[in-house]
Amino acid sequence: MLLYKNEEGSALTLVIFVTLALLFLGTSLATLSTTEVRIAASQERGTQAFYLAESGAEAAWRILENVPAFRESFQENYGPGRFAVTFRDEPGNKVVITSTGIVGSATETVVLELVRGFRAVWISQ
Repeated sequence: MLLYKNEEGSALTLVIFVTLALLFLGTSLATLSTTEVRIAASQERGTQAFYLAESGAEAAWRILENVPAFRESFQENYGPGRFAVTFRDEPGNKVVITSTGIVGSATETVVLELVRGFRAVWISQ
């Protein structure tokens, strides 16, 4: 005994429903993977900016080892970005070096505090 006498088009309805579900799933996965790639690229630029900032601070430290009176700000382009370094004298024979690394839109800053005799204390920001 048949409960439904008119089943025409039910297969089409099922196919449309499954197709829409798969389309939604595929679109969601594509969006997710694209977002993940953007996040990874942003993190990579941030890491590169940090290491550039650290390199700038170390370069400034090396300059001060050779020319203790040097206090001119400078910047260098290096690889995918650049770093900018500034100096600040503080009481107690301290020199504070602030170095900012920039890669694309990512910016990271590190601070290096030097005490007479050039004992270094890293202060990350």
